[in-house]
Amino acid sequence: MANPTTKTTAEMTSKFEGTPLDQANPLRPNSDTIQAMDDAISGRNLIGPFETVDEIMASLEED
Repeated sequence: MANPTTKTTAEMTSKFEGTPLDQANPLRPNSDTIQAMDDAISGRNLIGPFETVDEIMASLEED
């Protein structure tokens, strides 16, 4: 059985004609997306945690 990570990477490589984060790939994430991923990894600019979907929705509606 194939490793799920390997399978997903292979599927994404095929779909994007290169790895999704490949700098030569014109469909790579833009600077806002890269900043959001960096923030998530670093724990900056996050909201939550939420206990329920209603809490999440209320937070989204505040903006």
